[in-house]
Amino acid sequence: MTELAYFKGDIRKCNYIIKWYDEDRNELSSYAAVRGPMEGKINTMNKSGSSFDLPNFTLSMLLPASPEVVKYFKRYSRFYLQPLKENDEPICWRVEGIDAISMPGVIEIAAVEYYSNE
Repeated sequence: MTELAYFKGDIRKCNYIIKWYDEDRNELSSYAAVRGPMEGKINTMNKSGSSFDLPNFTLSMLLPASPEVVKYFKRYSRFYLQPLKENDEPICWRVEGIDAISMPGVIEIAAVEYYSNE
């Protein structure tokens, strides 16, 4: 008797490099599979005759669960994504939620666009 077995899975390409600094100001980086931003409109507020946009982009990303990644990526940590094109400005993001349970060896992070003041 012959038995056939099938495996169905998803593959995500790590198309970004995430960079951050540790407590000793050493620059660390990791590859990440990023999905987003997913919003289709801009949230705007009006106060005292002034109008301004609120950063509302969200993204989801998968990172390897290396010791450096696990140590840094906690709630409210900030990071930059390396731009895909040469002249693009990097965007600052803030971690909102972390899932280290669903996939062993992989951390899924939910992040939102964050104001950057250099």
